[in-house]
Amino acid sequence: MPKVERQKVQEGTVPGWTPELGRRLSSAIDSLGGLKSTGKIAGYTDEQVGKWRDGKAKMPFAAAIAIAEQAGRSLDWLAGLGNTAARAQHSATGMVAIPILNVAASAGPGLVALDENPVDHLWFNAAWLRQTYGVNPSDLKMLPSTGDSMVPTIPTGAMLMVNTGKAARLPGDGIFVVRLEGDILVKRLQRVPGGKIKVSSDNPAYDPFHINLDDGGVDFALLGRVVVAIDLKRL
Repeated sequence: MPKVERQKVQEGTVPGWTPELGRRLSSAIDSLGGLKSTGKIAGYTDEQVGKWRDGKAKMPFAAAIAIAEQAGRSLDWLAGLGNTAARAQHSATGMVAIPILNVAASAGPGLVALDENPVDHLWFNAAWLRQTYGVNPSDLKMLPSTGDSMVPTIPTGAMLMVNTGKAARLPGDGIFVVRLEGDILVKRLQRVPGGKIKVSSDNPAYDPFHINLDDGGVDFALLGRVVVAIDLKRL
């Protein structure tokens, strides 16, 4: 395994910050026109962006996504994981990369899925995923969500961790990501008598409906069970 030189972290900086992260964030800031314009993109002040760059404050995950996307970079690159050696070191600590798919799971009227190619990755501790959620990390995918029909259970704009394993795609009770008539939706499902599934929203403003599993004329498929919804605004 390639050896990676440990970076000396400056005193007084927040946990997780490294000089490499500071350099890469500085590069992204420059490409976006400076601290002020980067702050507008991230939804924070230029002073706050400067603190992230210098390791004086923790950068919220939602802000990191916005900055990386507008700078035309990946989260892996921003975190310094864009090379084989860095990835190898990260993997050696028991971390796994969960792909973020270019699919919006709508918690409202529905959005047409364009494709399912990974656009980035999020890193999680594999042992923690198994112990906490009882899942196989290789079956997991990350999907952004939109809409408000699953509020308050799933906040608007949350990132969904979805178990796409075979057992997680069987009809049952819980919150699932489904395909319905070409749309990708996140809904609460419940098995009801007669080979039907009740599809409902946690927001009472949306009416429930039923799907007949025996109706071959309906474009309906279970894509995976939602493991957890990560509210990016709180990170």
